[in-house]
Amino acid sequence: ETNKQEISVDTATSHSDLVPETNKQEISVETMRRLFPVPTTRRYDLARETYVVLEMGVGDYLSPEKFNPSSIVWQIEAAMEKEDYLGEVFIRAFGAENTWSPELESEYEGSTIEVHQYKGVKRTRLNMFIACFLLTLNVISGPSNFLLLSEDIEYMEQHPKFARFRQTLLDRGFFVVLEHPQALISQETEQVTSQS
Repeated sequence: ETNKQEISVDTATSHSDLVPETNKQEISVETMRRLFPVPTTRRYDLARETYVVLEMGVGDYLSPEKFNPSSIVWQIEAAMEKEDYLGEVFIRAFGAENTWSPELESEYEGSTIEVHQYKGVKRTRLNMFIACFLLTLNVISGPSNFLLLSEDIEYMEQHPKFARFRQTLLDRGFFVVLEHPQALISQETEQVTSQS
């Protein structure tokens, strides 16, 4: 319990350095601080949905060829369950066209991860995931969690367009968190789940 720390809902938070290099394959409250505030005992709070955006680039830690999509889904869902959020988890991956081989496309299409490919630089990726999620807002029934897993956290936090996007979500009762993908998704766990 001593490692649990509530994250303020009025700021996006990055704390990838809080996960020890050892034992990363076990995602637990003992090895990581909380991503989101502790949910109340009210049913609608416990059942908050979580919307996850994955940035997947060539050479990134979270590049498509390094991870089985089912392992990514399992690790994210396990992390949210240990945060005591029991609602559905929706995951979207945004990656440049040159990061996806035909085999990878087929593998991800068969998973629950929704893949969006783009042409251009990281600003294009930012514009795309913001536009996609703003469209999603029209069908989201209530306040939810938004989690962005990115290696460009500093870029995101300083970009005025993301600041406006984040404020839009906060105004609608969302909890918004930015995090390095390595904090939730472990290559050690990937190897274990791939062998099982």
